[in-house]
Amino acid sequence: QNRESKAFRQPGNEKSCYATTTLRPAAMSVRPSILGQTPSMSRFNTEGPVIAGLHYLIPPLTRIDVGHLDELVDQMKYFVVHAPRQTGKTTCLMAYADHLNQGGRYHAVCANIEAAQALRENVSEALPVVASAIASAAFRQLGDPVPRQLIRDELTQSPGGALLSDLLSGWCARNPKPLVLILDETDALIGDALLSVLRQIRAGYPDRPRYFPASVILCGLRDISDYRIQGFDGKEPVAAGSTFNIRAESIRLGDFTVGEVAALYGQHTAETGQEFTAEALDRVWNLTLGQPWLVNALAKEAVAMQPSGSITADGIDQAKEALILSRVTHIDQLAQQLDHHQVEPVISPIIEGRPVFLTDDRAIYYCIDLGLIRRGEGGLEIANPIYRELIRTRTSVRTAWSAPAVHL
Repeated sequence: QNRESKAFRQPGNEKSCYATTTLRPAAMSVRPSILGQTPSMSRFNTEGPVIAGLHYLIPPLTRIDVGHLDELVDQMKYFVVHAPRQTGKTTCLMAYADHLNQGGRYHAVCANIEAAQALRENVSEALPVVASAIASAAFRQLGDPVPRQLIRDELTQSPGGALLSDLLSGWCARNPKPLVLILDETDALIGDALLSVLRQIRAGYPDRPRYFPASVILCGLRDISDYRIQGFDGKEPVAAGSTFNIRAESIRLGDFTVGEVAALYGQHTAETGQEFTAEALDRVWNLTLGQPWLVNALAKEAVAMQPSGSITADGIDQAKEALILSRVTHIDQLAQQLDHHQVEPVISPIIEGRPVFLTDDRAIYYCIDLGLIRRGEGGLEIANPIYRELIRTRTSVRTAWSAPAVHL
């Protein structure tokens, strides 16, 4: 098994995922229509999926190998797409659902089921939230009311442990085309709720495509085989890989390339006339190594600090300092991850320049999946220089706060 799959890319496929389609009338950007006018200019995006016309963007279908995904779907495979936070997973999966719908052979729905996390391990309450998220996505993206009608009219007595499978089997039986179901933020679910979702999907797998989705794509931060489903009652954790042993492949979405960073920044130059010098672009790459959120955040900060005139390497450095001192969500999440029991034994030796010695390599894969570290030429290293500086800063601050007071 290749635990660190390379990003799947298909160069040259520049078709926008937001084109009008009869299958997914809501696929276009809704923001301009809500505002009643077309935005005067695009922006660098650091919150949520990108919207064409509102944000500068790298065409999502160029960041994934569409041909390979099509092969997996045509073979009716169930597989996993994972990547660290804010790297473009949701944008790419929404684009891929559009691609399938526009192809005409499948009905594809991309549903975010993260809201069920609030119900923790309560299967009887969490699974209706999952079912509702799928039904709402089907209505918004396909104009298909059937899942909502099933939940309202026929599944009111279905127990939580069977609700998802009953919904999917009833929906597929009434669907004129094979269904491709993309579940975003799958690993946000907790304990028995996650276990129930995985087991219901596995149970329905033999009935595809007539009475169950032809293909299911699970998306989250981590490869499903690395999940250890642990509840709050101290029960022995369950390895999700054995629970979902129908997984055909695990695909990790990669960061931006050097060319994609230049293309993204070039969109700002083309629209506003404000240039990023060659030295500035080099500086961005050297600081971020293509991490998508950092690439957008640096540019957003640099443009805010200098609305006119060419942005130089010094401007990027100033933006980096402001970013490190900020308390934006991405930075706070990074800081919170440092306290995880699987992170500290890996991060501390790397920061201190020591080898990482662990009897269990799951902690290393956990940190790789979170985007905290990568394998460099000299071994394990922090994922990029900005993260390295952030981790050092937060570690030193935490050490200072925990040091005993000195009384004079």
